[in-house]
Amino acid sequence: MAFPTTARLLLPAPLSMDSALLRTNMESGPVKQAKIKSLQNNRRDLVYRMTGDEYDAFKNWHKTEINRGATYYPWIDLDGTERQVLMVDGKYTDTQVRIADDSPVEYEVAYTVEWLE
Repeated sequence: MAFPTTARLLLPAPLSMDSALLRTNMESGPVKQAKIKSLQNNRRDLVYRMTGDEYDAFKNWHKTEINRGATYYPWIDLDGTERQVLMVDGKYTDTQVRIADDSPVEYEVAYTVEWLE
């Protein structure tokens, strides 16, 4: 079971990253910085819109394929780069959405992915 590829990415947040530097304020003179990590964590918040069937497939994929978020999986970033990512803490939130009274219920699923670079 794969991630529901027909799910629509709605709100990709800007990339955020942890610092790879140690920053020290000096009593006199300029601030000093030193590189302490060769890789840094990058994160992006995602929101997908899914139909009921896509949401069921997503829940099954989360439970089985990525081991409730413990396993890396391939994800295509906004620039087209395939990255091996983790779902941060294995957590996601879902919100039911109905565009009109007579439209089917859809779901907005939000979570954060993380990768090293």
